[in-house]
Amino acid sequence: MMNQETDLYNLIEFAVNETEMQDILLGPIAEFVQANHHKSELQQIPAFSTLHNFLKNGTSMVREKDKARLVARFYADEKLLRCYYDQLNFQDQQLFSLFTWEGVVSYEAAQAIYKTDLFEYRDKQNRFVYIKQAFSRLKPFLHWYPYGIAPGYIKTLTEDIAFRKVCFSMPHFLRRAFSVILEMPKAGELVPITIAKHWLIFNFEAAVYEELPHVISYLQQDIIKINDKGILNIPSLKSAQKKLQLKTFPNDCGYIKLMMLAGFTRRPTKETTIEITPKVIGEVFLNTKRISFRMLEPLIFPYTGLRKVHNVFCNGPAYDSILNIPKTLPPGQWVTLDNIQRNASCNLVGLSLLSEGIIHELQPNFSNLTAFQYTRSHNIEKQKIITRQAITSVLLIAASLGLVELAYDPANKDLFPDNPKDMHEGSFSACRLTALGEHILLGRSDYTAPAAARPTTCEWDTEKQCLKVIGNFRLIADRLRHWTSEFATDNALLLDVEKIIKSCQDKEDLLNSISKFHQSLTVPMPEDWKRQLMQLVYNSQQVRPLLLTQVYKLSPYDKQLHRLVIQDEVLRKLIIKGENYTIIVECINHDPFIKRMAELGYVLETPSTYRLKDIHFVGRTASENELLTDFDELIENRKN
Repeated sequence: MMNQETDLYNLIEFAVNETEMQDILLGPIAEFVQANHHKSELQQIPAFSTLHNFLKNGTSMVREKDKARLVARFYADEKLLRCYYDQLNFQDQQLFSLFTWEGVVSYEAAQAIYKTDLFEYRDKQNRFVYIKQAFSRLKPFLHWYPYGIAPGYIKTLTEDIAFRKVCFSMPHFLRRAFSVILEMPKAGELVPITIAKHWLIFNFEAAVYEELPHVISYLQQDIIKINDKGILNIPSLKSAQKKLQLKTFPNDCGYIKLMMLAGFTRRPTKETTIEITPKVIGEVFLNTKRISFRMLEPLIFPYTGLRKVHNVFCNGPAYDSILNIPKTLPPGQWVTLDNIQRNASCNLVGLSLLSEGIIHELQPNFSNLTAFQYTRSHNIEKQKIITRQAITSVLLIAASLGLVELAYDPANKDLFPDNPKDMHEGSFSACRLTALGEHILLGRSDYTAPAAARPTTCEWDTEKQCLKVIGNFRLIADRLRHWTSEFATDNALLLDVEKIIKSCQDKEDLLNSISKFHQSLTVPMPEDWKRQLMQLVYNSQQVRPLLLTQVYKLSPYDKQLHRLVIQDEVLRKLIIKGENYTIIVECINHDPFIKRMAELGYVLETPSTYRLKDIHFVGRTASENELLTDFDELIENRKN
């Protein structure tokens, strides 16, 4: 076998074993071999002779380990598969062609090919649905939910079939085999178009050089938040978009473009300042070393449910293939989104981005025909819809990074939601590569970056004692907003000591703030600022808090106690006298103090949480009778 045929053989053998489809696929092969063993053109094909030796008496005698090999032998042989296809009737050929290039065929499409119902009620009373015997050969490709009786509100066979989500699909390894022998439909070729002058064009090539530094800065500062699972926090995205006011798509509900930029941008260390160059933009888009939740969510942004999944299996080769779609666009020419989707369906045979378990969790977060179809579809059809969405999203991500520009037909109302804040699929009419896109994706060397691509720098103005920003002032001002205020003119920043002090509760906060400030500067800190900040540190050292102390409030009426505190030699060594009848005892002296006070006749209360001003004492001495009465009450209360 040739290399291509060998690769296909290995793919089919592995996939058949993996899906356990040996028996269901081998039966029709055996029927074909037995019915055509006398034809000389088939006898000349080595693969046919091998199959005939194994299958001339049916499949019952075939060893289990040989079944997948025989299926692979049949479908990997181009000549044999072509003979098999040629003997199919015209309707079957139409269906197999749709299988190959479309992947999933709806029941309605199959019904239109055969011009009849493919299903029937065999038991009309209990309404059990079966595929007709005449179409039993299609069972290997049938997907539906056959069990159970349909609800009472379903009255017709058509409604019952829709309820069971009937569709047909050929396994991806068989689609790959048939794609070798079948001619790709012309609708699958990329055909450039000329767009109308009134179409809306959105180009972010210049904007990305200004916007991406802000996104990176917001990720560094945790303004755009990422949870422990690695998923972007949506409220933080909405808040960041309000501050940044990024240029967005016309059907962006408010934060989708920012989600795409933040999802594909690695969070750098806080000490890093990145200069945005074409190389950096290319690395952001083509970052495929590790496919994370944060990168997957922008691909399926109109669908919820990904956050419920603990582990995501993403098909790496499928992801890479989708990511490479912008590279297939013809330079300098517009291509419609529908054309790109059809081309991908034909060329990327068997493309499934996410596992079926994840597909089952996803639900549309928008309302249109696609959402309606998705909710009524079998998982195999949902997989196709999700893949189409991922292709659209990859082009939107490329547009966000300035690699492609988008065109919108204003007359196509499906491209725009009724409410601008509503979620939308992000569809557009057409797209084409920008000069930056051709440079990064196609390797064109004659690229000149726009003026916005010039790096932002800072320098110290000794005369005005301020930091002067040359370039993207908003970026630096936002990065240093906790420590500086904006100078009235000249794109300059002044050290704001009051702002620093207000944000600090203690000296440790101050030291952390100064350290972060130093890390956030892109130039050495000016000496004048160093002096001012260090003076704040010195000031903080002039007052020292002591945690390991106990404060006691004395009754102003107990003169004997006052004399003891002043005259007792032991107490004088243990206490520090305060004002307003207070004494301070260090914790190291606390136990000796308690013991000495008890020896002097004063057993102390448990420390309370009262404020000093709220502690009150009785201003008279109790009589002997009062002492007796109070004692009796005390004992009674202790009993209770």
